[in-house]
Amino acid sequence: MAPGSVIVVSCFMPAQEDLTTMRFRNRLLILVVALLVPSFIGAALAVAYVYVEQQKDQERNIAETGHAFALLIDNEMRHHEGILRTLAASPALASGERAEFYEHARRAAHGVDAVAILYDLDGKALLNTNRPLGTPLSGRDPSNLPALMRRLGGDQTLVSDVYFAPTVQRFDFMMQVPVVVDGKIRYHLVLGMHVGILQRLMQRQNFPAAWLATVADRNGRIAARSRDAGHYVGTLLREQTRRRLTATGRDFFFDSKTLEGVPVRALASTVPNSQWKVLISIPSAEIRRVPLEAAALLAAMMALLLVLAMLTAMLNQVLRGYFALETGLYLRTLFTILLPQYALLAVLAVTVQALCGRKVLGYAVLVVLYVAMIACQGVGLDHPLLLFTALPELPWSSMNGYGHLLLRERVLQLYGGGFALMLLALAVVLWPRGVNGEWSSRLRLARQNLTPRVLAAFGAGVLLFGASGALLWYELDVAGNYRMTRSAEALRAEYELRYRRFQDLPQPRLAAVNLRADLYPQARMLAVEGSYQLENRGAAPIINLVVYQQPGFDLAARLSQPARLVTSDRARGFYRYRLATPLAPGARIGFDFQLSAAPGGLLGLGTDTPVAANGSWFTNEALPRIGYQQAVELRDERDRRRHGLAPRAQDQ
Repeated sequence: MAPGSVIVVSCFMPAQEDLTTMRFRNRLLILVVALLVPSFIGAALAVAYVYVEQQKDQERNIAETGHAFALLIDNEMRHHEGILRTLAASPALASGERAEFYEHARRAAHGVDAVAILYDLDGKALLNTNRPLGTPLSGRDPSNLPALMRRLGGDQTLVSDVYFAPTVQRFDFMMQVPVVVDGKIRYHLVLGMHVGILQRLMQRQNFPAAWLATVADRNGRIAARSRDAGHYVGTLLREQTRRRLTATGRDFFFDSKTLEGVPVRALASTVPNSQWKVLISIPSAEIRRVPLEAAALLAAMMALLLVLAMLTAMLNQVLRGYFALETGLYLRTLFTILLPQYALLAVLAVTVQALCGRKVLGYAVLVVLYVAMIACQGVGLDHPLLLFTALPELPWSSMNGYGHLLLRERVLQLYGGGFALMLLALAVVLWPRGVNGEWSSRLRLARQNLTPRVLAAFGAGVLLFGASGALLWYELDVAGNYRMTRSAEALRAEYELRYRRFQDLPQPRLAAVNLRADLYPQARMLAVEGSYQLENRGAAPIINLVVYQQPGFDLAARLSQPARLVTSDRARGFYRYRLATPLAPGARIGFDFQLSAAPGGLLGLGTDTPVAANGSWFTNEALPRIGYQQAVELRDERDRRRHGLAPRAQDQ
C-alpha cells in the first residue's frame, strides 16, 4: 500500500479454524459426490432396465395367456365339429333312415348340451333333436349362417355369430358342416349351442382378479366374460373396440375402455376356426403398477445410497476428530439438492430406453449422452440451460450457508422438472408395448396414447420449462453477468489478443489511495468511492493511461487533468485514456472513481457480487488496477491452444 493511503471499509474475515473447517467440508462433499455419481448412474440404468423388463414380461404373459385361451376355445369348437362330422358320416343318414339318425343325433347333442338340426339345401329344417321326430318345423335359421354360406360357400365348416334364440330366451351360436352323400352335398347339419359352454370353459381358467377376459364374435358381441357375464353376455363391445377388432386379424395390444368405463390395456387374440376374438384386458393402472413398484423399489435403493453416503461422510468426520455433525445439513444437501439431479438423470434414462426400444441400444445412447455432457463441461460449454442434469456448483459456507445461490438452484430444478415432465409424456406416448413394439405401430398408436392426462402433463411441462427457462435466460444472460466457462475464457483470451501490445507501455504508480466502501448485505450491493494519486516514477513522460476493471462492476472515473477516453471495453475490463498534457517524470495525476456492483434482474440470480448476506469477500481485485494485467491471461496451455493463443513464456 502506498504511503498516505486511507481505506474505510467494514469487512468480516473468517478465522483460520473456520477456513480449515470449510476446506474439510469441501473434501467431504467431493468424497460423497465421487461415491454417489457412479452409483446413481448405475441405479438410473437399473431403474430403466427393471421398468422396461417388468412391463415387457407382463405384456408377454398377457399375450401368451390370450393366445393359449384362444387355442383352448378353438379346441372346444373343433371337438363339437368332430361330433357334427361323425353324425354327418352316419350310414343311417346316407340311407335315408332318419329315425335311426335322429336317435344317434339326439344322444350326441344331449351329451354336449346342444341341439342338432338337419337342413336341406333350401334351408328347410328336416329334424330337430329338441322336437319329437315328425313334428312340423317352421321358421328359418335364426343365426347368420345363411349369410355366411352366401359369402363363404356351404362346403366348409361354418361358425355363426352370437344370436338371441327367442324360443329358449337365451344367447346361442351355431356350427354347421356339409353332409355329403354319393359325392354331393345333400344336407347341412347344424349344432346349436348355448354360449354357456364357453362361459364354463372360461371359469375354469382362474384368471387373476384384476384381469378381464372376454370372448366376442366377429361382430363384437360378447359370448363369454370373466366378470358380470349375466349382465354383459349378448352385449356389443364399444364401437371403437369393434372397429379395432375388425381392422386386423393378427394378435395386437391396444388401449381401450371396458363397458364399465375403466381404462384398460387389452390384447386381442383370434380364435382360428371361427375368427372370433379373445380379449384379455388389464386396467391401465395395474399395467403401470408392477413396473412402477419395481422402479420405486430401486428409487428407494437410491435414497438408501444417499443415507449410506451420509453415514460414511459422518464416520469420516468422527475418525478425524470432528464431532460437530450436522445431520440436517447432510439431509438437506443430499435429498433436496443432489437427489433431484439424480432423479432427472433417471427420467432421462427411462425416456431413452422408451425411445430406443432395445435396452442395449438404450444403455449405449445414455452413456454417450452422459459422456457428451461431461465433454461439454470439459470444453467450457456448461450453461445450465443447456445441461439440465448438470447444475452449476452450489458452494456452502459456515457464514452464509448456500446463500442467494439456493434460489437459483430451485429455479433450475423447476426448469429441469419441466423438461422431465415433457420427457415422461413422450415416453408414455411412444412406449414400446408388447407385440406393438416396432416404430410403425408405436407411431400409429401415439395419437391414441395422447390421453387428456398425458396432454395435461406435457402442457404443464412445456409451461414450467418455458417460464422458468425464460426467467433464467433473462436473469443469467440479459440482466446478469453469468458467463459460461468457455465464454469467460474467450473474453480473457480476447483481452490478451487485443491489448497485450500495451503490456510494456510506461504507466504511473500508485502513490496514495483513499477509499470509502459501503456494503449492503441484504441487497448484496457494493458502492465504492475512491481516489488514486498516480505518480510518474519513470524517466519519460506518460501520455497513455491504461486501467483494468474486473468485469461485472460499473465504473465511473474522472482524471484531475484533461484526458480523452480512447478505448472503453467494459466486457473485457480495458480502458485507455490519452492525456491532453503528458505526465512529466515525478508529476502526479488524480484518478477519482465510483465503483458499484448490484444484482440485476428480478431476482438477482445471474449476478455475483462480493457482498453476501452474512460475510463478504471484498479484496483489491475488485478495484481499478493500473496498466495491462498479466494475471487476466489464460494460464492453462490447453485453454490457450483452444483459443488460438501462443504458449506463455516461462518467466511469466
